[in-house]
This record gives sequence, C-alpha cells and structure tokens, in this order.
Amino acid sequence: MHASIINHFLSAHVILLAKLWLVGIMCLLLAAKVEEIVVPSILYFHNCADLSYTEGKILLIECYVLMTLDWNLSHPNAMHYLRHISKVEDYDLKAQTIRKYLLEVAVLRWRLLAMPPSLITIASIWLTGLILSHDRWTPNLAHYSIYAESSLMPTVNLMLR
Repeated sequence: MHASIINHFLSAHVILLAKLWLVGIMCLLLAAKVEEIVVPSILYFHNCADLSYTEGKILLIECYVLMTLDWNLSHPNAMHYLRHISKVEDYDLKAQTIRKYLLEVAVLRWRLLAMPPSLITIASIWLTGLILSHDRWTPNLAHYSIYAESSLMPTVNLMLR
C-alpha cells in the first residue's frame, strides 16, 4: 500500500529530491494507519528519518499528502486483486506464496509501475503455473480475468527479467 500511496502522490506533484525522504516516511505512516492494528508513533518515524524532520513537519506533510489524494487511500493494488482472484482458484499454499513473492518483486521493477495491478497479478498467476508445472490458464482464470492469455506475455517477460 505504501507504494500505491507514494505513486499516486508523485503522479500529482513534483517534489524536490531532498523532500522525497519526508514524503516516503509520511506515506509509510499513512499505510500503517490504514493496514496495521498497532500504528507506530510519530516519534518512531521521526527517528527513522535520523531526526531530520520535526514531528510537526511530518504531521504537516501528512495533511498535504491527504489533501492531494482527496483523502482517498483505497486504491486497489495487486495483492487485493490476488486475494479476489484466488477465491475462484483452488487454494494452494505453495502457489500462493510464489504469487505473493512475484508481486513483491514486481513492485521493485520500475518498468512494471505503469502496468495495472490486475495485469501484474494475472501475470504472476500464469508465471506461477509455469514454475510449478501446473495448467497456467484454467477455465476459471479465463472466465474471471479480463485479460487474454496472449496479452500476458509482455508483462510475463518483464517479470522474468
């Protein structure tokens, strides 16, 4: 979720490189507030920033980020889509673990940032089938996916690199 928040914020605003650390810390705090049961304190993030920013500055940028995003932090990501699509597939712990790993690695690939999360998820499911020598394109995937199997190949190739 952190990557989703920071991507949406940076698509709306250009910021100085010196302020990127502050925005990154703020997006981590926002993601923690949404996803975690126990949220780390502002002091924790203050310390993570090597005391470079005051707690007041961190709270100020929080308001700025939230206003920029119109208070909408519910952007779908690949993991949400994986949970959804996994409900129609037979749940296999090994396959699900590989899919999650592929999604985590995909977040680090800048060429995949422009891809829709649903496409990255379906490509990871297809690629997991290849890795485990399972049927890569089941009738359920064909029915519930909005992508044709042939349209996955460019994304799969980027993930393989």
